[in-house]
Amino acid sequence: MWVQLNYERTVTGSKVVNAPQRIAVTRVEAKELARQQGVPEPFSSSPVIRNGIICWRVIWEHIPTEEDYDAERLYAVDINARTGDILATLRYVRAKPLPPGPIVVAQLTALLERLDVTALEDGASFEVRVLNSSGEVFTVTRSFGRLVVQQGANADADITLWLDRELIMQALQAEDTRAYLQKHAGGGNVRVELHKNVVVLQKKGYMQLYTQLKG
Repeated sequence: MWVQLNYERTVTGSKVVNAPQRIAVTRVEAKELARQQGVPEPFSSSPVIRNGIICWRVIWEHIPTEEDYDAERLYAVDINARTGDILATLRYVRAKPLPPGPIVVAQLTALLERLDVTALEDGASFEVRVLNSSGEVFTVTRSFGRLVVQQGANADADITLWLDRELIMQALQAEDTRAYLQKHAGGGNVRVELHKNVVVLQKKGYMQLYTQLKG
């Protein structure tokens, strides 16, 4: 049985032999089998457990290069220590990039604060949806002179504002958020959907917000 411990000495994982097993394949024989499979030398080997089966893992002692990853080169095999069967082949494979994290309330709040939208009347409420992200939806309401951002849809929104995730992130990192948005907003990364009469929207002060985003 192999166990993994964290710094608090709590078991966070284990691999258990789930049936009596005889190790019939020697370390030397396992290395020869690995050689036949194409694992380059020099070798290192150690017993591991795969799905409850004791195996020899024979590994190429090597620091991988970019070429190894490009070729997805074989570097190890797991060999059933009882039968000599190859249970797994291991290759150098580049990890897939993690998907971008969702935009959160604090980020959208910071973006709107830097735009310094002051013309909206109290009670004005609009929805923000993030493009090319994880489907984030926010409700922004002008209340007692400030913009309050909450996660979730707004069934009575004055407008729906669509903002591209990358545009938000780059604007937050820019020295002048307003200037960055006015320069780079285009090509569909900022969209507006109106839900109220244009005259009503103008009276509520949405023209300033539009100008800040689109210039």
